[in-house]
Amino acid sequence: MRRMTRRRPIGRLRSFLLLPHALVALALVASTPTVGEAGSPDADPKIPLDGPYRYDIEYLGITCGHLTLVSRLDEYEGRPAYHISLHARTTPFFDHIYRVDGRIDSWTDAETMNALAYESVISEKGKTSVKRYRVDLAARQVI
Repeated sequence: MRRMTRRRPIGRLRSFLLLPHALVALALVASTPTVGEAGSPDADPKIPLDGPYRYDIEYLGITCGHLTLVSRLDEYEGRPAYHISLHARTTPFFDHIYRVDGRIDSWTDAETMNALAYESVISEKGKTSVKRYRVDLAARQVI
């Protein structure tokens, strides 16, 4: 008797979406922070501010997409915050096969390192997904 198992299909290009998260972690670990003025939040930055980082994403030796990672010190709702922005998209050739265009933005409090907000806009195969979250630290809620 043959046992039937249900397998979840995972396309090779679909793993393209997992790669940006790994590259963000790699870039944050491997880069060197800049030094700011004494007393400012970026005097000893906990997140590297020297970018942007640009990566080519390859599959079988063919460039199928590009990824850009930028981190900078901004203000978010009147407080200093690290703004991390990641943009990934497929090349024009791969747009015909499996088009991906995504942008992820995250804001983190520069003093406490608490998450403040998250936004992602990802277009995949003609469908767009938008997610926005804001963290209310006083109420301890994600809105």
